[in-house]
Amino acid sequence: MTDNTGYTRAEAKLCVLPGWHKLIDKAYDLFDQYPDIIISTVKQKYGSLRINFHWPDEYYDPDNSKYDTISQANDDLFSALNNLDDVSCHTCELCGQTGKWCEVRGWQYTLCQTCQIKLEQEHDYND
Repeated sequence: MTDNTGYTRAEAKLCVLPGWHKLIDKAYDLFDQYPDIIISTVKQKYGSLRINFHWPDEYYDPDNSKYDTISQANDDLFSALNNLDDVSCHTCELCGQTGKWCEVRGWQYTLCQTCQIKLEQEHDYND
């Protein structure tokens, strides 16, 4: 990520496992409507997708005409991102199929049963 530009779509996909790449695409399709937005965080946390964003500093200046545009956009974006977070809690991080929250060796994931078994076997093999 470059400091003031945020994560690109490709960089965001590097932050999560392949099963969530379609969720990243959905988020970025929405962000494409707001070209000035800066994606500051993309990560998996406690088995769900977390995406944070902010606007360039000039958007927060009440004397700037862009100030009024962020209120409704923020509502729309937060709603959409909360929906994606909910979807991620039921989407396998590895394959994209229906999954559920689980813990493997102290790490929390959302995985389908097949991928959970595979990941557990990989961890057992590496011990």
